[in-house]
Amino acid sequence: QHARECEAWLDRVDAARQCELMKAQAARQESIMSRLKDIGYETEIDYFGHGAITLGQDAIFKSPKQLTEREWQNFRPKLIKLMNDLRQERMETEVYHPRRNLLTILYYDYVENPAPTGAVVDLLPSLDDVAKFVPFDTIIKLPENVKVDKATFKPAFDQLPTLTEEWKARAEAQLASLVNIPANSPTAEESTDGHQEQEYKTDVRRLKLASAVFEVKSGSRRGGLLVYPDLLAHPVFAHHLAGPTAMFYSKPMGVWSLLDNRGNRIVELFCGASRVVRLCGLDPQTATVDDMDRRNPRLICTQCNHGSKTMGVYTWKNAVSCPPSSRCLLRS
Repeated sequence: QHARECEAWLDRVDAARQCELMKAQAARQESIMSRLKDIGYETEIDYFGHGAITLGQDAIFKSPKQLTEREWQNFRPKLIKLMNDLRQERMETEVYHPRRNLLTILYYDYVENPAPTGAVVDLLPSLDDVAKFVPFDTIIKLPENVKVDKATFKPAFDQLPTLTEEWKARAEAQLASLVNIPANSPTAEESTDGHQEQEYKTDVRRLKLASAVFEVKSGSRRGGLLVYPDLLAHPVFAHHLAGPTAMFYSKPMGVWSLLDNRGNRIVELFCGASRVVRLCGLDPQTATVDDMDRRNPRLICTQCNHGSKTMGVYTWKNAVSCPPSSRCLLRS
């Protein structure tokens, strides 16, 4: 009987100590939360609750010791980083998400408008790119107490033609950077359009070279050949927006990129084009499409299967797509 009474007494003591411990921890937690509210995080505390803030922070919140000013100053930077991360998460969901959805609607309306007069290709940046343009990003990330509507986005849309040109220039520069033609052109004639080799090393005029033909290296269109400017609008470069960012848009949107989802280049320079240009007597490093069109050469192939004919006759553009690409070609 005495042993049972001692055991019951010990249980009561343990329970009382546990209760005191929980009260001390709760008081410490409340003290920390109060300080966080004082420095501006009340909205995050109400939104996420105490559990999301204390999770994984036992060293800070589970101690039974009364919070001291020294302790607070020691772990204050860590808590501020945590609260800022939670604030960013809340803002993405509660504030930025609705604004991006509004931008989705407005941008699709914009896309449906006629192409600008004289546009070679009606190429527009993806919604993901537009949302990252500074004028749009600034509006999306305005303070949450600022009302954002169609009129708010108007100044940004007024800048969109300029922003689109800049974006397109960056895309063209990426493509132009791939146009590195080997300098092994014996006895080739100079280009008649007057551009010098050095100029093509520094700007997107390299895309106008007759040798600027690109081969698709990935996907279902692997092996296909593309040229500027058509390749800018070719669907091989459009990737469906996926991952965490996709949840912030109300409609699916493609992203223009030179890289596939694995980080590999979608296209590479097709070396066969420079061999055709060389075969026609021009320098692949300087000869433009116009140069080749003015020369208007014909090439013959006697090796490939041409059906009932003993040879095939090609224009220079068709010759580029000849499977062995110029190794079986002769200039007529």
